[in-house]
Amino acid sequence: MADSASALSIARITGRRGAWDVPVQVVIYGGLVILSLVMLFQLFWLFSSAFKPLGETLLWPPRLLPIKFRPQNYIEAWRMSNFSRVLLNSGVVTVATTALSVLINSMAGYGFAKFRFPGRNILFALVLGTLMVPFQVIMVPLFFILRDLDWLNTYHGLVMPRVADAFGIFLMRQFIQSIPSELTEAARIDGASEFTIFWRIVLPLCKPAVAVLAIFTFMWRWNDLLWPLVAVTSQDMYTVQLALANFQREFFVEWHYLMALTSVSILPIMALFLRFQRYFVAGITLSGIKG
Repeated sequence: MADSASALSIARITGRRGAWDVPVQVVIYGGLVILSLVMLFQLFWLFSSAFKPLGETLLWPPRLLPIKFRPQNYIEAWRMSNFSRVLLNSGVVTVATTALSVLINSMAGYGFAKFRFPGRNILFALVLGTLMVPFQVIMVPLFFILRDLDWLNTYHGLVMPRVADAFGIFLMRQFIQSIPSELTEAARIDGASEFTIFWRIVLPLCKPAVAVLAIFTFMWRWNDLLWPLVAVTSQDMYTVQLALANFQREFFVEWHYLMALTSVSILPIMALFLRFQRYFVAGITLSGIKG
């Protein structure tokens, strides 16, 4: 017994694999493969349903492939929802919100990470405390503010209430804390202004965290339904999620149209993630262990 325990300890210290490591790895990788297949099956079902007639989407038992291949679903759904305008609205709102969110949250994170001022920790705790406030609580006051400003059915009404959030400030603060203060001090000695230090030194070093924040913000705003539902009443200002919600009628859902346009709406997020995935992984890792 003692010899076995000693051997196991030596194996752990030296990093050698024992016979018991193999089944564990099989379970881990097997579980990952199963989860990946589940996710891929959902995408397969999405695109398969997009080419089915409405009647086939309601068949039981369901069929994996369409009996009657119907690509007209895309054309009809696109025309019914004026999806070109919808994509433009969502693109403007999402890109503007993402750009402003990255800038404002980065500046706030820089202030919390590198400046010493009275009440800094208390103020940061209050900012984090807003994470516990559901958006539904502030939704009605925001609506009245927009109404008084005459910002309903406008792009700035959709953008401005969502440009700053506690998660973004926390993420950027955690990452900026890992940047050596000697860099900013040297720039101050050379006469650089605080904004120059932030823009030319700090922000370029925060590419992984900026990528994480940009991907999350883009995804959240692109998929946002609740706030556009409150701030928009004109169909000319509908976003993607509002257009998709229109296919859910009172007594039935037009699944063939809904799936067709949903398959189109996920493409921008997939492209963004694939483009910045290496920054995304690095930002999540470093931001999670610093500070």
